[in-house]
Amino acid sequence: MKLSILILATLLSLSVLEGRPTVAVSDFGAREDPTLESVIPNIITERLLNSGRFDLFERERLRAVLEEQELQSSGLVNPETAVSLGNIVGIDYIITGEIIDFGREVRSFSGYGVRSETVFFRLEAVVRVLETETGRIVFTKTERAEERQNQGAGMVVSDTTIDSRLGRVVGEELAASLLESSVFEEPEAPGGDLATLRITSEPEQASVEIDGIFYGNAGNSFELPSGLHQIRVSLPGYVVWDKRVMVRDGSSFHVPLVRKADIRVEVEEDTRIRTEGPQ
Repeated sequence: MKLSILILATLLSLSVLEGRPTVAVSDFGAREDPTLESVIPNIITERLLNSGRFDLFERERLRAVLEEQELQSSGLVNPETAVSLGNIVGIDYIITGEIIDFGREVRSFSGYGVRSETVFFRLEAVVRVLETETGRIVFTKTERAEERQNQGAGMVVSDTTIDSRLGRVVGEELAASLLESSVFEEPEAPGGDLATLRITSEPEQASVEIDGIFYGNAGNSFELPSGLHQIRVSLPGYVVWDKRVMVRDGSSFHVPLVRKADIRVEVEEDTRIRTEGPQ
């Protein structure tokens, strides 16, 4: 079942907790290895969630968005894609990555009438963090893992769980690097400093609320303290745009609103709901 990315935004109700960035972890490009495609992001998701510092966007929902847009996880490194997803589904960061290398190397030893072989299994993966406000890659880290197994002459090592074990090791290292980084920390705003924020909308003159207070209409500039603010842009007959943003002096946002009339909901015979909207 395909969901329009615009309709998905209206159906998701994400509870954004104060001070917690909303993060989406995508599947890793794994060169046709289905285990590695999910094992590393599964571990990263689990560690970030258990840290209590993040709101996690469900990966199944992210897959639905990517499928609707006919994108692979690797397409998330495109700045325009990252910004679009951030604006529509309300995520602050996208964590993605890929498997750089997964293979084996056999080293032989022969001497004293004995011949043996050592098999080295290796895995190397990279993680990237994209900031959806700007589309920039703000963090990248590569981790490696290796496991050695000995085998004698005529004996072949066949281990069907090696990818999972190495994936867990690399996933733990990448998750630790993410948690130790300062990329998710909000910069301290100078005490008492005001920032000028300009907001435009399409259609024009939409209502602008900042931290629950009506400030005026889009198309104008507003002065408010530098730092994190909840901004809500609304217009009768259109889907509300509601997002937490970091405001610095000179910041500007353009908000394209979606008409509710363009949304159509159909009920299929098997009672599942299929939603469609503008592509």
